[in-house]
Amino acid sequence: IKDLPKVKHIQINNNSIFPFNVDYKTPQTLGIDRIVACSANYKKGESSLVIDCGTCVTYDYISKSGNYQGGAISPGIKLRFQSMNNFTEQLPFIDRYKKNPQKIGDSTVDCMKSGVINGLAYEIDGFISEFLTLDNQLKVFLTGGDAIFFVDVLKSRIFAQQNLVLKGLDVLIDLNEK
Repeated sequence: IKDLPKVKHIQINNNSIFPFNVDYKTPQTLGIDRIVACSANYKKGESSLVIDCGTCVTYDYISKSGNYQGGAISPGIKLRFQSMNNFTEQLPFIDRYKKNPQKIGDSTVDCMKSGVINGLAYEIDGFISEFLTLDNQLKVFLTGGDAIFFVDVLKSRIFAQQNLVLKGLDVLIDLNEK
């Protein structure tokens, strides 16, 4: 796009203007998609946690004072299934799975599905609970291709939104056009 003549473009990167301060020790290593997604629903004076469930599950926290502080990254569903297959002798690779697997598996495959999907749901609930200790008015946003697996099972009050990165880009284009 940069090489096309007469095409207006805005490049969003770690040097762009964001609606909040980026208070992160290594901003050059921060995935731009993470802070772009956080830009989608940022409101001054509110804390937020954006959980993006994709290849990896990312947790990104913005404080009530408007500082992006970072969060956590853990393997997503497919990576967990791949690692169990790759790093064990006999566990199969599972590439087909559904929402809400049984809690107690009665076969190796069902045990793996329960461990991965239910375990990740417990992880997400645990992170939300911890971030709520920072601000009990925390707004939690869930997005990403695998978010569908967790919308109905998470105990916490969440807002499920598709395409947070695209919505964030729209916000940032307006902010950086000036």
